[in-house]
Amino acid sequence: MKLRSDLFPYPVLSNELDDYINSSFEVEINQEKISVNRIKLSFEFKLDNAELNSLIEEEKASFAIHIEGESSSFRKLAYLAKDEYKYSVELESKTTPKKVFINFMVIAKEKIYNYSNKNFNEDYYGDNLVIEQLEKGSILAYDTMAELNIDFSNDDNGSLKSMIRVAEFDENYMEVDFDSDVIQINLPKKSYIAYVNLSNSSQERQKLLLVTIILPALTMAIEKIKYGEIDETVEWVVSLGYLLKKINLYIESIRDSDYNSMKIAQQLLDCPLENVLYDYYIYEEEKNE
Repeated sequence: MKLRSDLFPYPVLSNELDDYINSSFEVEINQEKISVNRIKLSFEFKLDNAELNSLIEEEKASFAIHIEGESSSFRKLAYLAKDEYKYSVELESKTTPKKVFINFMVIAKEKIYNYSNKNFNEDYYGDNLVIEQLEKGSILAYDTMAELNIDFSNDDNGSLKSMIRVAEFDENYMEVDFDSDVIQINLPKKSYIAYVNLSNSSQERQKLLLVTIILPALTMAIEKIKYGEIDETVEWVVSLGYLLKKINLYIESIRDSDYNSMKIAQQLLDCPLENVLYDYYIYEEEKNE
């Protein structure tokens, strides 16, 4: 919901109002892709008003962020601690709408009595305005509401399924072939049988395959491109190029670069190591209870 100036019967610091002079409140926003299905929003609060900063230091007020989705039930509300001026939140594609609205505020954490501010605009409030009582939850300052289009870029131009194949071969080690139009991961017979069965099992087991089979192969593929060891016209390289764009990278940018191939591979797989081992551990523990 967009905050309106006529909502407040008392002075509020905002660049949309003239209630204060020689004061400002603004928030810088940064949007960063963490993986193909996650985006990180970072915020930095900048408040230039001595009395309001004092209220925050005394823990009578705090910075707050309210995030709301367009035409959805998606909502997040966060308060910052007194020494915090930065805040970040990760949004996932499966739960986040395409557009979000964000309000940034300074909010009273308790009742505030006899509030005055030397930067009240005297043209409106005279030179000695004192507000007898501000209720808990009162908005003391706000920045212009931000409207963000959240783009996870989950198009079908590139996918892991289209560029990776797993097959059986008659050796006792894993081998990866990059010379055809797909990346072919060859597994020993017993491992291949296990792979097929685990692929149709629980999500916890499927994710474990990403770490043990797909992640090392994808890391090797990125290394091949990085050091110019592969024909970039083969189809899997083209598909990988589409995937890289989803995390704001390009084939050209990783070639002969210092980028960490393992990190890129994890981003493309939606950072599976963050939770997969622990989730699998919990899954096995609960299954054995």
